Formats: sequence, structure tokens, C-alpha cells
Amino acid sequence: MCLPPAQAAPGPRTLYAAPDGHGDACTVARPCSLDGARDAARAVTGRSVRVLLASGTYPREKPLRLDERDSGHDGRTVTWAAAPGARPVLSGGRTLGGWSPNPDGTWSAGVPEGVTPRQLFVDGERAVRARGGECPATVCDATKAGMTGARATGITGWRRPTDAEAVIKIRWRAYHCRITGVSGDTLTFARPCWTNSAAGTGRTGPSWDSTTVDSARYSGVAFFQNARELLDDPGEFVWDSAHARSPTCRARARTCAAPTSSPRTPSTSSCSTARTT
Repeated sequence: MCLPPAQAAPGPRTLYAAPDGHGDACTVARPCSLDGARDAARAVTGRSVRVLLASGTYPREKPLRLDERDSGHDGRTVTWAAAPGARPVLSGGRTLGGWSPNPDGTWSAGVPEGVTPRQLFVDGERAVRARGGECPATVCDATKAGMTGARATGITGWRRPTDAEAVIKIRWRAYHCRITGVSGDTLTFARPCWTNSAAGTGRTGPSWDSTTVDSARYSGVAFFQNARELLDDPGEFVWDSAHARSPTCRARARTCAAPTSSPRTPSTSSCSTARTT
């Protein structure tokens, strides 16, 4: 009695995507878009799948959404990776043009409707949001209600303090809470950000309440950011919610006049599973 030779499992199916890809072939010669490659991968059965991305920038108006249909199963895998030697970039940025100089040496540009930039890239390099120095806990004393230090930091004199944020770092946690009000020496912050930064939120986990703004580990504010009054170093930028011509950048030579982009889509990929909590 002779048994037929064992059949080797088929190798992975390789699909290809490129910034200018289209259609559903997903081959090297005719690559797909990211969404097209995802849909093609979903249609593959009985074998693993590799999706290889060619070099270039993949503009995204909305996130690339992956869910349970895009996960491996029955011993098969779905892998997304850069093609050998490639450097793909998924970008939700919008190109900003029309930079014009201001009398104070800064430059400003308009942004598309619906864009509130937290990031600005100049020639591919991420610019720094204008920021100040640290404020120790002896000055910026934080409680569940808010924080002192508005006078010492100069925030009481800022034109639009409610555009600014306090950045606080405690061990592995980093809080970015926007200022919502200034009353005398006291600052209040947006919620639920400030609520979630304080103890007693009912969260579980190791040492959660020991890494809050009202814990003994709090040593002060690392820095405040995004105020025009902090725009002092070349290459920094701010977003001014009161003006259509924003963000504003302090130029290094003509740095700000160079091609720039600001993310419209904060997240360029999104993963979900069938199970939610």
C-alpha cells in the first residue's frame, strides 16, 4: 500500500502596495493602494499573506482601518511590512503654503478648514511646539482642582493662555492638559484630562495613584507649550486658535517658508478587534 507524498503547505501570498497604487492586482508591476491591498488580503484563503509597501508617502484622509478580518487564523498569518530597502510613510498631513513674514520676525500660514495642528513638519523634520522652562512643584503646586503658578510663570499676561498646555511627566506617564482658565494665581485645566491625571479615578493597575499630579511623585511641570509668548527659538511653532492665519513659526533663515505639512489625521492607522471592554 502506497501513500501519496505529503503536500507542502503553500507559501505566503505576497501583495504589493505603492503610494500611486490602484486596482486589485497587487503585483509588483501593478501595485494596489493600501486599502486595495487590505481588501485583497482579506480575500486570500488557505495561506498566509504578506503585504509589502513600496517607498514613498501614502497620503491619508482617514485612518487605514484593520479589524478581525485582517488577523491571522488557523495557523496562518497576515504581515504588513516595508518592501526590502523601502521606507514607506503613512501620512495624514496636509501641505501648508503661503507662508508670509510678520513684523516680529515670525512667519504665518493659513491651514485648511477643520485642521487644528499639533504637529508641523518642515522638510520632513518635526518642528517643536513653542515651549517654556520647567516649573517646580513649589511654584506649580497641583491638586485635583488645578494648579498654582500662573503669576510666576507669566501665564497671567499671555494673550491666549487657553491655547497652551501643561506637560507633566511622572515616571512612565506624560500628561498634556490644556489650560481652560486663569484666576489670580490659579490655573484650571480641561477635563477629563485633569480628572484622569489625579488620584481616585477608580482605575486599576499597579501604583496608578502614585503617578498622578496630586501624588508625592509629582515634581512639577516639565514645560508649558503652545503660547505665542514662548516662541523664542528658531524653528518653533504655535497654533493660535483666534487667527485663521496659523500656525506661526519663528524662522531659521527661511525654514518656515520651506515645504511644510501639518497632520489632519492624528492617527493614520487604526486597529480594532471583535472583543471590546
